[in-house]
Amino acid sequence: GVAMAALTSLVALGGLFGACLGSGAAVLAVLGLWRGREEAERSALAFAVGFGVLGWVFFWFGVANAFSAPKAWLICLVLSLGLALFRLPGSEPAIKRPLGWLERILLALLAIAFFADGLEALAPPVEADTLAYHFDLPRRFAEAGKLFFVPRALDGAIPLLVQQTYTAALLLSGGEELALTLWTFLSGWGASALMFTLARRWLDLPWALAIALLFQTLPAMLYGAGSGSIEARMAMFVLIAVFGLREFRKS
Repeated sequence: GVAMAALTSLVALGGLFGACLGSGAAVLAVLGLWRGREEAERSALAFAVGFGVLGWVFFWFGVANAFSAPKAWLICLVLSLGLALFRLPGSEPAIKRPLGWLERILLALLAIAFFADGLEALAPPVEADTLAYHFDLPRRFAEAGKLFFVPRALDGAIPLLVQQTYTAALLLSGGEELALTLWTFLSGWGASALMFTLARRWLDLPWALAIALLFQTLPAMLYGAGSGSIEARMAMFVLIAVFGLREFRKS
């Protein structure tokens, strides 16, 4: 029971992570933005771009009334083909040196934050907006096998891009709630990974680690990254725009 649910959720998490990395790498390669990056930057940027691609693709499958577990796995496997691009050589890595005491402290604090978020992911969701909206709608979409109109007075019919990745988690795992909470845990760290790799362009390792730690432990991130709220994940798209503006200046 519990062991099988955990195993199913972990397999689904692997499928989602691979789909994001693979599709993000493919998009960056098509745009000519893949070569010349260090592996950490490649991974963080590919995940963020692929997160958007995953939600976009599942949106159209939902519009076509085509939500099902086999099709969800097929989508993720196809998107994961882009993982082969990681075999291409990147930029020359920075000269490695032993970690100093400050870097070790910062990494330990990041590990504590990561562990705490992991505990939150193992617990059932309790945040009201997540239960009533962000997790409820994807569950209803997965059960119906399609997208359907949800009337809302304030914002109308929004595409629910981030929530489509939640629908994917449910489809891949057979409806396991643990897959949803683990996916929010993993995707909730995507913006911090991007922040770190962006900072490394100009700052030394201790400063970049400190910025990532500060960002991930902001009240908004503590509240939103571990829940179904979309803001912590939308931050990835803002940082993608920052990367894009930087590339625009030199290319």
